[in-house]
Amino acid sequence: MAVIRTYRTIVLKVDNSSQIRKVRAEALARKISFNDFTSTMTVGTSEEQIERTKNTAEADLEYWGICMFGKTEELREFTGKFSLFQ
Repeated sequence: MAVIRTYRTIVLKVDNSSQIRKVRAEALARKISFNDFTSTMTVGTSEEQIERTKNTAEADLEYWGICMFGKTEELREFTGKFSLFQ
C-alpha cells in the first residue's frame, strides 16, 4: 500500500458518495492503485472497522474519500471535472 505522505497530493472536491463510487470504479477498471475511505472506518478499533466494512454490501458503503496513486495525466482523464478542494 502506498503511503500518502511520500507523494505529491492534490485534493479534489466532490458533491457526494456516489461520485466517489464512480471514480473508484474507474480506478478499478484502469488498474490504478487506490485507498478508499468509508464511514465504517470511523468507529471502534481497526479490527472492528475491518469487520464492519466486510459485513457491509459495497452498494451500502458511504464513501468519504479516495486516494489514488498514478500518473497525473491518466488521473485527470476521469477526475478533471472536479474542482480543487479549498
